[in-house]
Amino acid sequence: MSFRAELLRRAAGRKARIVLCEGNDARVRAAAERLGKEGIAQPIVLGDGAIDPSKDPRLGRVAQYLRDRRPDRILDGVHALDVGAIVALSPAVDDATRAEFNAWGPGKYDPRHHAFDGTNFIALNTPSLPIVIPPIYGLKGVGFETFSGDGPISYWNSYVGVGQMGGRGNFTDPRIGLTITQTPDLVTSKLPALLSYQLSLQTPEPPAGSFDREAAKRGKRLFSGEARCVGCHQLPNYTDVLGGRTVPFLHDPTEVGTDPAYAARTATGRYRTTPLRGLWQHPPYFHDGSAADLLAVVDHYDDLFKLGLTAAQKSDLIEFLKTI
Repeated sequence: MSFRAELLRRAAGRKARIVLCEGNDARVRAAAERLGKEGIAQPIVLGDGAIDPSKDPRLGRVAQYLRDRRPDRILDGVHALDVGAIVALSPAVDDATRAEFNAWGPGKYDPRHHAFDGTNFIALNTPSLPIVIPPIYGLKGVGFETFSGDGPISYWNSYVGVGQMGGRGNFTDPRIGLTITQTPDLVTSKLPALLSYQLSLQTPEPPAGSFDREAAKRGKRLFSGEARCVGCHQLPNYTDVLGGRTVPFLHDPTEVGTDPAYAARTATGRYRTTPLRGLWQHPPYFHDGSAADLLAVVDHYDDLFKLGLTAAQKSDLIEFLKTI
């Protein structure tokens, strides 16, 4: 059975509802008709006369309903996406690897578990150590995108495009023992345009009323003072991995009190300071998602660095973090 046929078979078995916008477009209507006719999914088409969800008074109630029913209780799309379950659908994956992929859970991916050259899975590391998928926005001024700062943003785009998604192109990194060469290279020439687009993505503003403004003002002072956050999370991007550098500024896992296992299989063996942006939108935190919320993050560094923050100070600091 082909990959496409297997994918359609499994999709049909889920009997999922798919909402299609722009229902006035003939192509959308044709797609909906095919989805229903072939039993792939139950399509719902939105067009003229449909409710505008952004103006409907039930928006808050619906959002809360969806939030409560998502496994990781996260609203943004990236962290609701179960990449492992999708990749596990491939007939090229054996049962043991499929079990590993299915265990990742929503919002996580293991980029150093394997490579995929478009035809073959190439084993890199085992067992799988999935990490939280970081947000793509707010990267302007940040030189190194990933948790371990393996390379500049276009390095990672090339690695993912060629070495994870099977795009036809060239990628090589002797530090991780991976070289993929394909002719013609259809990826490398597109990397500058992709980078420009990524750098244009702005950090979303926190929702109105989602934080205490007065507490956030006190928290901002703590951030630069007693909490000592600004020592690593430097302005304006709240990181010490800044654009313009050819070598990232990195920290040993013991320095920041995080699990060293994933770092050990990366190209650098260390972690970069995570840029703080849109924190209200994407828990859990740290590369492995080991901090469920912002209080867990603050508690971690309070214990690690013996800061002695009071409960009130922690609360104020969290309110400031919600604003970034």
